[in-house]
Amino acid sequence: MRVSPIGSVYDPIYESARPPHEVRVTSVARHGIYYVFDEESGEVRVEYLEDCRRNLLGKFEG
Repeated sequence: MRVSPIGSVYDPIYESARPPHEVRVTSVARHGIYYVFDEESGEVRVEYLEDCRRNLLGKFEG
């Protein structure tokens, strides 16, 4: 069964907000889910979960 990724490729305006590799992002209620989708294996690896009420600086850092 082929699974298609949801959301879109994350492409921030500011270079400082750019992750070190391509990720996709989708939203559920007030939460952003940033993830990598491996089409070959069908696996999803969540990189970052965001609550829009939090400070957004420092995303994808260590």
